[in-house]
Amino acid sequence: MASTTSHLIAKFDKVEMKLESIRIAEADHPVRPEDDLLEEELHARCVLRCAEKEISLLEKRIHRHEHPRLFHYFVCGRGSKVVRMRDELRTAALEKERRSADVSSVGAAVLEQRRKQSELSERATRRKQLESESLSLFNSVVDAQPPTAALEQCTTHRQQCITEMVPEQLLLCVLSGHVEGMARGLHLFERALEFYQEALLLRKQVQIVNLNTCAEPDQRSVHTERRLNVQARMGKVTDAAGMVAMQAYRDVGMLLSSFPQEAKTRYPQLCGSLGAIAYPEAMMNDELFELPGTTADDTPRFGCDVRDNLNVISQCVTITVQHLSTLEEVRTAVSATIDQWGQQISDWDAKIASERKNMFDSARASAIAARGP
Repeated sequence: MASTTSHLIAKFDKVEMKLESIRIAEADHPVRPEDDLLEEELHARCVLRCAEKEISLLEKRIHRHEHPRLFHYFVCGRGSKVVRMRDELRTAALEKERRSADVSSVGAAVLEQRRKQSELSERATRRKQLESESLSLFNSVVDAQPPTAALEQCTTHRQQCITEMVPEQLLLCVLSGHVEGMARGLHLFERALEFYQEALLLRKQVQIVNLNTCAEPDQRSVHTERRLNVQARMGKVTDAAGMVAMQAYRDVGMLLSSFPQEAKTRYPQLCGSLGAIAYPEAMMNDELFELPGTTADDTPRFGCDVRDNLNVISQCVTITVQHLSTLEEVRTAVSATIDQWGQQISDWDAKIASERKNMFDSARASAIAARGP
């Protein structure tokens, strides 16, 4: 047992020495980003192309003046101009050579950079392999030792934290679903509210059409047709409002009835308002949304019913907003509890790592003492 531990520790030390040399090499040889060199190479090539274009242009001008045609015979001082342009051509040729050398230099630097990056990648791969081997040897040495009381205590506390955190995580998933469902219910109630507001606007249009019918008796047929069309739209809108409102009420009711009991037990103060605020009793009556006067002549009673339903849905929206806020507060509290457990687990992990390091150091000291001077 002792010989095996000594062998593992010796192997661990060799691996650590290799790792240290790799880390030093990585720190002493930083690699310049390849993008910078590629940008320099692109700039150098652009400048080289400009120099080549300049040479081509000068050669054409020299040829044109040395072999004149038509009006070029009448150009004054063609000879001196050719001499001057040939001087410019020699200068441009030298500039081209310098730019070409720059391109070659930058290209070589790019290749060297890629070689260094390849070496760096290989070194990083080797470092990861050695780190994995070092960790495996470390764990083998520690696991071969009998666990200390401190290690057992830390491991037990860590497992207790995990046991406490798992139900909170499951509860968080359930609450997230309830929050999303309540948000959908709120959207449906708001949609029903918009429908009833639209119905009131359509009713005003019907009233305007009725006034126009009285004011223009000769256009009675036109106004009657328009009134019937508006009333038909009004009927569809109110029917849609009733369907959406009842769907929202059923969905929200199912969410409240299926609210997890463990949340009420763990967070009684936050969850208390969920049962304290009830929806209007009118929502339990399916006939509430069956409105008269939508397809026949408009009646004053119809307007009152729409306004009554509008008030009921407005109350539902307010209550649903409160329920949604409560659910979000409970979810936030559960999330905070999970974060606390996670922090405690991290703390115990650090203590476990420290204790295992102490066990390894103790085993190493014993192995060195057993070797003798």
